[in-house]
Amino acid sequence: MIEIQAGVAQWRDQGRAAYQHLGYSPALSADPISHAWALHMLGLPDSHPVLELGLGRMMVRTEVPTRVALTGAFRAELNDQALGGECAIELLPGQELRLTCRAGRFGYLAIARDIALPKHRGSVATLAREGFDYAEPCFGDPLPGKLTTRPQHTEHGPIRYLPTYEHDDFSESAIAHFESFVWQIDPASDSMALRLLGEAVHHQIGLEYSTPLAIGAIQWPSGGVPMVMAGAHQSIGGYPRIGCVLPDQLARLAQWPQREPLQFVATDWPDAQRRLKRALP
Repeated sequence: MIEIQAGVAQWRDQGRAAYQHLGYSPALSADPISHAWALHMLGLPDSHPVLELGLGRMMVRTEVPTRVALTGAFRAELNDQALGGECAIELLPGQELRLTCRAGRFGYLAIARDIALPKHRGSVATLAREGFDYAEPCFGDPLPGKLTTRPQHTEHGPIRYLPTYEHDDFSESAIAHFESFVWQIDPASDSMALRLLGEAVHHQIGLEYSTPLAIGAIQWPSGGVPMVMAGAHQSIGGYPRIGCVLPDQLARLAQWPQREPLQFVATDWPDAQRRLKRALP
């Protein structure tokens, strides 16, 4: 038996992208790179469920030896002893694993056992606003695989984005403001949208119709500040978009410390492809 007590936790897998045309959110992880590495560290397939914690505490106990991997922004303690950074460990009977996440950042827990969860539209992903609430899993047999670690690639500097969507419709001054202004991450951010704090800038761009959204899309309300669509974003949006954050950069943004200065810089497709290949396991 495995016991999990969690705060704002959500199950994540490969999501519901195939149903986005029907109005469903893709329901993906806010930090897709940390999600992928949690599975890789245990040798698990991409389809295996992972727990995403975006706020609060999680406690894990087990009656049988169980391999687990921790990635992202967890502060972790095993029997009251701090674990340093991201890791894969063998959790033994009698041990208590305590995990904490602060608002606006995300941690991922992968468990190397068969996990039975109800599927909705082909996915176990939790999304309360669409009626897919957190479900208690049934844990089965252990899965084979070796414990590995995630290499530490520390990147500094601005968040890179592709100038897509309505980028060319924005004025030069609006684009310059977006790239030169020093933003911050709003603590109200969640797995639907990573919201920015900063000076509100008015622009004259308007959309006649709501149009499909991609993960990483940077929506900019006419009288507000930009926000970046995360993994559980809605399927369509009516605000103009100045571009789209690269997948590996979205992972950085999902773990960006609150109140830390943040800037954006435009890049191109070749750079996006190179970065994604380096980031994924």
